[in-house]
Amino acid sequence: MNYQPQRSWRGDRWSSLDLSVVSDLPTPALLWDVEAIAANLERMIDVAGGPDQVDRLCPHVKTHKSRDVTAMQVDRGIRSFKASTIAEAAMAAEARAADVLLAHPLVGPKAEAVVRLARQYPATRFAGIIDNLESIDRLVPTIQSNEMVLDVHIDVDVGMHRTGVPLGDELAQLRSRIIASKSLHYAGLHVYDGHLHQASRRQRNDSARVILDQIRSDLDRHPTETIIVGGSPNFDFWAAQTGSTCGADTGTKTHWRLSPGTTVLWDIGYAEQYSEADFQIAAALLTRVVSRPGSDLLCLDIGTKAVASEMAIADRFVLPAIADATIVAHNEEHAVIRTDRRSDFAIGQPLVALPRHICPSVCRYPDAHLIRDGCITHDRWTITARDRWPSDW
Repeated sequence: MNYQPQRSWRGDRWSSLDLSVVSDLPTPALLWDVEAIAANLERMIDVAGGPDQVDRLCPHVKTHKSRDVTAMQVDRGIRSFKASTIAEAAMAAEARAADVLLAHPLVGPKAEAVVRLARQYPATRFAGIIDNLESIDRLVPTIQSNEMVLDVHIDVDVGMHRTGVPLGDELAQLRSRIIASKSLHYAGLHVYDGHLHQASRRQRNDSARVILDQIRSDLDRHPTETIIVGGSPNFDFWAAQTGSTCGADTGTKTHWRLSPGTTVLWDIGYAEQYSEADFQIAAALLTRVVSRPGSDLLCLDIGTKAVASEMAIADRFVLPAIADATIVAHNEEHAVIRTDRRSDFAIGQPLVALPRHICPSVCRYPDAHLIRDGCITHDRWTITARDRWPSDW
C-alpha cells in the first residue's frame, strides 16, 4: 500500500467506532486497528528512505510483542529487529527475522538462553549488547563452551544513565577486549537516546546533534560499520544520517540502523507531545461503565491492571467520546471519572479509551481484538511475547 498522511490522532476513527457489535466482548479489552498498523509501517519505511532503504530499519518489538505484527514487517522487507526479552527474541525469529539484537544485558541465565535461541532458530542471527568488562568475563565462557561466536554491540550511554558506557577511553578498552576475543565479534555500537523527549522538535534535534558529533568523533578514531541508534521521538533525525565515511585511513562506511518501536502502534502520549510525527494511533482499550456513583461520576472497569499507570492519575488515558472526562480515582479494577455528561452514559455502555503509554498497556492482555475496515471483528492476534520467557522453555 502507499502511505497516505493522516494527522488526526484522536479523530473520527476512535470517537465514531461502532461499539454496538461488542455486546459479547469481555472488558477491559485491547483493540488493534490493522489498517492503521499497516499505515504506520509504511510511514516507517518512508522515513527510513523508502523501500530501497528498508534494511536500515531495526525496529523494537517491545511495544506490540506480536508475531503477527512482526510478520507484517517482514512481509514489507523489514528483517532486523531489537528485543528486550528472550520471549521477544524467539517471537521475532518465529516470524522469520534475519537478525535480532537483544538490547538488554545478557546476565544470569540469559547467556545460556541466547545459545539456545541460536540453536533453536538457526536461520536467525542473534546479537547482544555489552557495556562492561565484567559482563565479558561472565559471557565468554558460556559462548566458548558452546563453540559459538556471538555478535555484540557496545551499548553506549549518551545521557540516559541506565545502561551503557560513555564514549571515550573506557569504551575503547571494551572494544579492544571484544575484538581480541575468539568467542565475541564486534558488530558495532548501540546508541539509545531515550532521555531526549523534549516536546520541541528543534530542541530534540539540537540535543541529538551533540550526540551525533560525539559519535562521529569516536568513529574518526575507531571505524565502525554499524550503529543501531535512536528510538521513536528522534526517528526522523537519525534517519537523515544516511551514511558517513569514518576512519581516514580505512574509508569505512558507517551503516546507521534505525530502531523506533512505538511508531508501530503509536499512542496519545506521543501524538500530543510529538504532533509533527505522522503516525496514527492504532491501538486502544475497550472499557464499560460499571457504576454511576455520583451526579457527575462514572466508574469504568479499566483499572491499573488494565492500562499503563506510571504517570499521574489524570494523565493515564483519554476517552474520545467524553471530552470533559477527568480521572479522579484509579484502583486495581476501577477507574472513576468526573464528567458533566454523566446522564448520557448507561450502565454497561462500552467506551473506547486511549492509553497515554501503549507499550506497558499491551502486555496486560493475552490478545488483541482486531479492527478491519473500521469495524471490530471477532479476529484476534495473540500477544505472543507477553511473558519475558517463552512458555515452552
